Amino acid sequence: MCSSLWNWLEAAAKEERRMKTVDRKTLKLWLGQQNLFLMDVRSPVAWNLSIAKIEYARRVEENSLALVVQTLPSQQKLVLYCEDGMANCPAMAKKLEKMGVTNLYLLKGGFLAWQGKEYPKVPKEVEEQSETSANL
Repeated sequence: MCSSLWNWLEAAAKEERRMKTVDRKTLKLWLGQQNLFLMDVRSPVAWNLSIAKIEYARRVEENSLALVVQTLPSQQKLVLYCEDGMANCPAMAKKLEKMGVTNLYLLKGGFLAWQGKEYPKVPKEVEEQSETSANL
């Protein structure tokens, strides 16, 4: 059992090294840029347990990936984050790459690395309210 878990962790780490990553300081500089799409891909459990998200991020579940990709401009910089950078990001990134997304980055350390006063977070309700208002 331990060896299979170790193999899985080793494979996930290798996959993360292959993909482009961005650290939290660089992402903070990118926030608000028009060519950035920040995608929160935390698991439903992690999402439900959290009270906040990174400012400008949009929550996207796996079943919505294709629809989101269709709406992205080709040169859009896409940054994914999950809880710790290893949970959902590599698998979601693989799916996005298969859909033709190339300008793709993973946030190193995920949402856990985005803690601290200097890194902007907003309550999850802000997104829900703004989407509701947009639909009216």
